[in-house]
Amino acid sequence: MIDVYNDETIKYSPYTQITDAINAQPHIHTFWEMVYPLYPNVLEQYVNDYFVKLAPDSFLIIKPGILHKLENKKQLEIRHRNISISDEKMKAICNVIDPNLYEQLSFISGPIIVKFPPQTVEVLENRLNIFNNVNTQPQRLLLESVHSSIVAYLLGLYVESQITLISKYPPWLREFLDKFDDPTFLKQSITDMVKTTNYSHGHFCRQFKSYVGKTLVQYVLEQRLHNSLVMLMDKSKLIIDIALDNGFCSQSSYINAFKSLFGIPPSKWRKINCSNHVHPTIRWGNHNTTSSLEPKLSEKTQK
Repeated sequence: MIDVYNDETIKYSPYTQITDAINAQPHIHTFWEMVYPLYPNVLEQYVNDYFVKLAPDSFLIIKPGILHKLENKKQLEIRHRNISISDEKMKAICNVIDPNLYEQLSFISGPIIVKFPPQTVEVLENRLNIFNNVNTQPQRLLLESVHSSIVAYLLGLYVESQITLISKYPPWLREFLDKFDDPTFLKQSITDMVKTTNYSHGHFCRQFKSYVGKTLVQYVLEQRLHNSLVMLMDKSKLIIDIALDNGFCSQSSYINAFKSLFGIPPSKWRKINCSNHVHPTIRWGNHNTTSSLEPKLSEKTQK
């Protein structure tokens, strides 16, 4: 059984809660959530199909529509902090930080994990305790502002982590990633992509994964799919042409890969999103990612 966590689920603690992982059912949020375990716990969980071991030095950002399952086979009390944010509020806070931030976060298919600076959890817990000691209506009205400031701070940590990560990429990797701006490069086979570097195929793939955190095959597939989202916005383009223009050998292979990542076929994505404005490219330093406005709930999660 999969539970749906919505505004009714969290109406008694709409901003933040401390909870445990005992008897937690797999669930899907209709809102955003930031989660971190409280020392000395390690929170084991699944974010869709990704297994995540979250230590107290990091927090996890969970998007609406994501299947979230906590692992607690020993039925231990693993206390952790949840900070809930409505989709509307998340958009507003992201827009203050960077107009493209909300779309970038929505675009990421895997877990979004951010490291805390030292002593951050202690500072956060001192601030979040204010939500347990509010007795008057004027005080409650101020909670919205306090909550916004905390969410903005955590999102700022995410942005800083991306800048720090990209700045640590060696020049050869930044140069390689910049090539994905060229549509003709994206159509090439992975073998031909690697040939544009001065490294052997095996060595390059190992180095790529050690820096980027995913295989070159996975990265290229995601870049092709994300690039196809921009092309889907043009209704005059046929699905088969979009598939071939992004390096897929057939329309069926493109559709299957698209459904695997986004949960719905490209034709349905186009129908849902073609009226929305999409920024084709977002740049963080010298590393580029392509963004999209994903549906809030995929076809899988609506069943």
